[in-house]
Amino acid sequence: MWDVFVTTMDNLTNKKISLFIAILLLALVYALGIITNLHSLISFDLNDSTVVGLILTIIALLLSCYQTWAGSLHTQKLTTISNALSTRYLGQFPGFFSEVEKVTSNAKDNLLILNSIPLPLVFTDENAWFGLKQSIERSLKLKNIKVSCVFSDKTNQDLFSRKQHDRAVSDWTAWRSEPHNIQKIKSFFDRCDGAGDVNNLTSDGFFHLFEHAAAEAIRTTYKGAVVYEIPFRPPLYSWVADGKEAVFIISSTSPSFRAEAFWTTDSDLIGALVRMHHECRDQGQPVQDTRIRSTSTEFKNIGDGGQVYRIQK
Repeated sequence: MWDVFVTTMDNLTNKKISLFIAILLLALVYALGIITNLHSLISFDLNDSTVVGLILTIIALLLSCYQTWAGSLHTQKLTTISNALSTRYLGQFPGFFSEVEKVTSNAKDNLLILNSIPLPLVFTDENAWFGLKQSIERSLKLKNIKVSCVFSDKTNQDLFSRKQHDRAVSDWTAWRSEPHNIQKIKSFFDRCDGAGDVNNLTSDGFFHLFEHAAAEAIRTTYKGAVVYEIPFRPPLYSWVADGKEAVFIISSTSPSFRAEAFWTTDSDLIGALVRMHHECRDQGQPVQDTRIRSTSTEFKNIGDGGQVYRIQK
């Protein structure tokens, strides 16, 4: 009996342990009540409301103890099952990028990035982008990880940005005047070294800032990475660390922007993501700015065959 009690206590969280102890103390109090009213129990009388109430209360307490114990076991099993799943849903854009940052931080040897744009959060969530930016820079500069990036070309990056911020295209005046956008636009304008007065910024000027930010990111954040541009939007977006862990994003094909993400360690799924990365890269061209030739042996672990280009450090 003692072994069962110890096992039960080990399975409970701190909060549930407190509840369990409280119930046991209450049971002890009522047990003292039984002893005090032992003579009444011995001469059990259904008409004695005190005795009947005491018995019903103790039965309820025992049921409550059992339910607490059973609920804890059930929660523990669900948690174990959830953690054992090789693939799980992360949520909608942009709430999942903390997981993208974790994957990039977990990379120890190589990192594959496939996305329409180099800066998925540069306007939407400045703080989240800064965290992801730092993670990528640490991978390249401190951990010396081999990073291979495939992004859409400028034309398709612009189309993607306009789809993502469709109201900035269809109703610029109203959209830019919304309280939550006023400061975001100003901050974005300042970070991109926008010329002139932000109050005179047009819709086209706003999207030109994305082009400037993307070029700057490739020059700085992705410095040291292998970067290719493709003349189309990739079928999905992915970050794959060491061929073992990945986050991939499925974007909507509807006129309005919607994206949902998944985390995975499934080897078959990751293999498919790696192949997609390489197939897209093989249809692209290396970014020409500040590029030097490098031997393929530097990147043999991530499948770069032939001559590759590396952004100059």
